[in-house]
Formats: sequence, C-alpha cells, structure tokens
Amino acid sequence: MTGDRQKFQKLAECRYHGQGFELRAPLPAGKATAANLGEVVNGFHQQHRLDYGYHFEDGEVELITVRVIGRENVVPLKVALIDKAPSESVADALLYSRRTTFDDGQTLETPRYDRGRLKAGHHIAGPAILIQHNSTTLLPPGYVAEVAEFGNLHLRRIG
Repeated sequence: MTGDRQKFQKLAECRYHGQGFELRAPLPAGKATAANLGEVVNGFHQQHRLDYGYHFEDGEVELITVRVIGRENVVPLKVALIDKAPSESVADALLYSRRTTFDDGQTLETPRYDRGRLKAGHHIAGPAILIQHNSTTLLPPGYVAEVAEFGNLHLRRIG
C-alpha cells in the first residue's frame, strides 16, 4: 500500500453532559492539546446544530471516544463474465432428481442442479434445487430462474 492512496480521518465522539448518545466532531491535525480543544468543542456544537437545529453554547461537552477511520483508494473490483450457454440444455448440470414436498402440500419430482455448471443464458423451470458449495437455491413450482452474465440468478414467477 502506498501512502498517497491512504486517507485517515481523526474524530472525537462527544455529547453534552447527561446525554446518552454521541455525535462526531473532527479532531484537529497534529496532536490534541489543551490549546486546540476548543476546535473539537466548536465542531461538536456545529454538528449538533446541523443534526438537531440547535446547540448549547455553554453546555458541558464530554469527549467519549477518539476514532481514526482509515480509507484507501483502490482499483475497483472487476467481476468476470461467466461462459455463455452453448445451448438451452441444462443436462450437464443435472446431479439427480428426488421427490420433494412443497409448502402447498404438492409432492413433485424435483431435479437438483450443480449451480457451478450453469452458464449465462440457461433457464431452469421450477421445481428445481440449485446446489453450490455455500448456498442452496429452491426454485418452487411456477417459477423460472435465468442465469445472468455474471452468474447471478434472476428468479421470476411465471403465469
């Protein structure tokens, strides 16, 4: 990481004496000292006025927490497109089929598909179950799933 991409924001979380919630006020650059403490108090008053429409100029301000928030400007993540389906057939993704009982009481033969083998443009009509290592998608009867170009599933009710 290079320093020119990094940004740090120093904040003081403050409140008026007796309040149960804090607002953020900027901390001055450099070290916090008794001399620049007034900047923190004024920043808190400004934030209170901005959030609530008023402030207490003579109110006792308590500094509760000091925070530093670090950020870095990074290159945006580029998500790869998945391969396009060579045909409409999803037979290569079929694992097995079992009878499955749904919430409405219907028991139907329901294929299970390996989601990792589905390609962009494939359509699967429910009922079906799409299995992957970290998730399982139930496609009830009367729904269809379309695999989008980045691998997302778009489910919609038919009819």
